[in-house]
Amino acid sequence: MEINESKYSVSELIQYLFTNPKEAFRDIILWDRKEIVHISFFLVSVEKAFERAELNHYGDSQSLDNIILSAIIIGGISGYLFMYLYSFGIDFTGQRIGGKSKKKEIRNIVAWASIPSIFLLIIFLLRIITFGENVFRSESMLESNELSEYLGYFFALIQVLLSFITLRILVIGIATAQQFSFNKAILNIILAVLLILIPVILLFMGFYLLTGNERTP
Repeated sequence: MEINESKYSVSELIQYLFTNPKEAFRDIILWDRKEIVHISFFLVSVEKAFERAELNHYGDSQSLDNIILSAIIIGGISGYLFMYLYSFGIDFTGQRIGGKSKKKEIRNIVAWASIPSIFLLIIFLLRIITFGENVFRSESMLESNELSEYLGYFFALIQVLLSFITLRILVIGIATAQQFSFNKAILNIILAVLLILIPVILLFMGFYLLTGNERTP
């Protein structure tokens, strides 16, 4: 049964995500808050765009302003759509292995489970404020500053920790909604990722083979 109001406030639910995820998700499943889904999907997408910018050293060839605008506009919109696709993948594959949840419930689960990644976005913003465009460069001047180097390690450690927390919360959420065991919830995530990745890989392979044949004399 779906209800319109929660017995917990948003702040309480966020707290329970970290301290008692099962209790939080029992309530979230019944409480459809579309604004939370939209905000969470968008902010997480921006954070992932920053991660890609750092990994690919966009700062070597782009200004900080361009990186930020690209993360917000391109990363935010494309990532938002991907989060919906990812939710569909979890729902679709979960139903094939005995899942009991509805599509809307999975979307809520993914959105709320992604909230720790929003804290990662805050970490990124703090790093940008502290280090500027050096965050996105392959060769940084931070090595000459011991304090900056330690801060960089600290931020990186927090990022890794929050990433693991996000994954753990997502698995618990899926297990709760789908009525799965912990291991089966992990399988559900893996199948969803494969459902999305395999067509993309096949598409790129087909494109590569076609263009490769055209280049062959």
